[in-house]
Amino acid sequence: KLSLLSLGLLLFAAITSTYFALRITRPIVKLSNATKIVATGDFKFRITERPSDEIGDLYDSFNQMSHELKIREEKNTEQQKINDVLTDLAIRDSLTGLYNRRFFKENLSLEIERSRRNKNEFSIVFLDIDNFKLYNDTQGHIRGDELLIALSKLIKNNIRKSDTIARYGGEEFVITLPGIDYEGAINFANKLLKIIETYPFFGKGRQPNGNVTVSMGISTFPVNGEDALAIVQSADDALYRAKNTGKNRVA
Repeated sequence: KLSLLSLGLLLFAAITSTYFALRITRPIVKLSNATKIVATGDFKFRITERPSDEIGDLYDSFNQMSHELKIREEKNTEQQKINDVLTDLAIRDSLTGLYNRRFFKENLSLEIERSRRNKNEFSIVFLDIDNFKLYNDTQGHIRGDELLIALSKLIKNNIRKSDTIARYGGEEFVITLPGIDYEGAINFANKLLKIIETYPFFGKGRQPNGNVTVSMGISTFPVNGEDALAIVQSADDALYRAKNTGKNRVA
């Protein structure tokens, strides 16, 4: 009898210990798995089926932590969006939406480093609207702004994705052509020259020769300069020659 009683007690103890072990370990395993899910960035995850004991209190704390992490994530995302907008505003021209001079200068330095490292050439094209003051005087400044916007879109539609265009100031623009040598830049500029000359801009008939035209100056790295200042100066000098030898041409 003692032997049977002892066996019964041992069996009861084993069942009881197994029951309590499962009751404790299962919620802990569930909590551990939930922690792994949240660690992947899924801050929407919540533990359901709350037990009515201390484990349930842990579940509540976990869910509250996950909720707070979700709120922080949303705030960080919103702040990042604001920062992205501010960054974009800092490098964009407010009228045309093109990059501005600041971006051009930063991008030019990067392009020099990249081309020097890869032993490549690249070119820049300075572009200036001919007789823009006359256009403003005859059509008005609002139409002048509209011309700048229309020209910006036209140029953007006729360059490669790898090229960049910036408004350098006033009626002057600059295009960066990665991997393009001087001859390639000349060909590109002459094609663009004809596209602009034949485009039906508003009021073009009151411009000299009956068209809105541009002059362009080209500079190539490293042929015309090995640093940003030299390259820009070379392109500016070329633009000056184009302006002073009849306009509506590439130099």
